[in-house]
Amino acid sequence: MIKLRDLSVAYTDKVIFKDVDLDIPDEGISFLMGKNGSGKTTLIKCILDLMDYKGKIETNCEKQDLKELFVIFDDSALYNGLTGLDNIMQFASCDKKTAFEYGEQYLNRDLLLKKTKTYSYGERKKVFLIILEILKPKIIIMDEVSNGLDYETMVLLKERFFELSKNSLIIMTGHQFEFYKNIINRVYVIHDKTIERIEMDNNMSLEEIYEKTVK
Repeated sequence: MIKLRDLSVAYTDKVIFKDVDLDIPDEGISFLMGKNGSGKTTLIKCILDLMDYKGKIETNCEKQDLKELFVIFDDSALYNGLTGLDNIMQFASCDKKTAFEYGEQYLNRDLLLKKTKTYSYGERKKVFLIILEILKPKIIIMDEVSNGLDYETMVLLKERFFELSKNSLIIMTGHQFEFYKNIINRVYVIHDKTIERIEMDNNMSLEEIYEKTVK
């Protein structure tokens, strides 16, 4: 579980969050919805202790251990001088056989053996998804995970996320609502300097929730 208590965050001339209290349950898939600049990425950075905030954030894991808490940012960096396979082995602390076993579900062997400086945006993101699958951490946070991915990969991800969510808390952000609509268990809307849980109605789409609560 992630608990926010009296969370307040402000930049020099802008308040992002003010006195936010929120509990995000241990399992399932939680979706963070909000306009660009509303605070989605800021919240993730606060959870990781990557920026200053007031209040308290509690998690049931060791934040510095990738097997406990793993985050994929939209611009997460790889070691460009290493191959995709080497990056997987480095981040996931696994052997070559395991790296190939999981890696070839997303990328072909020839590409895995090339340096990641030659990878496309989508291919780089797939490397992090491979690492995630190997680690199976307690808390998984993904910022705009669907960006840059082809249709086949997004179909595969939906299947994987469903399985991972049985034993992990998954938090996602994104704007491609069609991808997220059938896999999420709960929605949190960021607006007016706070975060509000929205009760999901099977008759209401994510687009309608956004129009009603965010715009």
